[in-house]
Amino acid sequence: MVLFDSNQDSFVSRTEFEALNDFNGGNIDANSMNTMFSMLDTNRDQKISWNEAYNFAQANDNQNGLRGAISFYTKTEQVNIIYDAFDFNNDGYLSFSEVKALLVYTYGSATDSDANWFISLIDANGDRYISWYEFYNAIQ
Repeated sequence: MVLFDSNQDSFVSRTEFEALNDFNGGNIDANSMNTMFSMLDTNRDQKISWNEAYNFAQANDNQNGLRGAISFYTKTEQVNIIYDAFDFNNDGYLSFSEVKALLVYTYGSATDSDANWFISLIDANGDRYISWYEFYNAIQ
C-alpha cells in the first residue's frame, strides 16, 4: 500500500491501483483490473483503504493461491518500516527530535508541544524515548 499511495492520503485510488499493474509489467487487462479493484473496494468509495486490502488478503489467505500473488505488509513490517525511517541515529529509540520529524512527516507540521504530548502518550517507562515495543503497542 505504501508503495502505491503516491499522494500519501492513506488510500489507493483507481489510478494508483492501475500503477500497480504497470509496476508488475502491465500483464493484467483493464477488465480484470476493474474486477480486482471492485473486490478490494468493499465500501464502494472508489479508494482502497489499508483495512480493505488487509481484510481481503486475510479472507483469501489460502484460496486460489492468492497468498503468493497478493502481498501486504503485516503490522510488524509496517512498524519496522516507519520506526526505522525515523530512528535517524539507529540507536533503537525515537528521541524527541525524531518523534517531531515523524509528526511533521505525517501531519505536515508539529510543535514541540505536539511531540511532547505524543511521547507522553506512548512512553510507557517514562524515559522520554520511544522504544520499538512502545511504538508497536501504540499502533494497535
